[in-house]
Amino acid sequence: MNKEVQHDTTSSDCFAALMKATAYDGSGKTVYDTQTFNLLVTGLTMQLNMLTTLNVRQPYTFIATADPADTTNKEVIWGTSDSTIVLINTHTGKAKALKAGAAIIKAIA
Repeated sequence: MNKEVQHDTTSSDCFAALMKATAYDGSGKTVYDTQTFNLLVTGLTMQLNMLTTLNVRQPYTFIATADPADTTNKEVIWGTSDSTIVLINTHTGKAKALKAGAAIIKAIA
């Protein structure tokens, strides 16, 4: 038997919602369920200036923080435009300049 179902959603910052389904067949049955939604990253805050000079063979760690602070997945993936100039660990942001030159360090979340 099919039943008409009504969904009432109450949410706070679109992070969690209480779902309510009520049958309208006279049975008076109501079911509640909580759904959790991922809060997506809207930006990154970098802990450095636009231009950073690295000394050859000296380690450096790039740091970025995902915004908003309560985002579900805070993972930042790092990359370089030229791995012959700068090597970077894609998960930790640890970098080392291999030789003189210019490279763009990228962070995505």
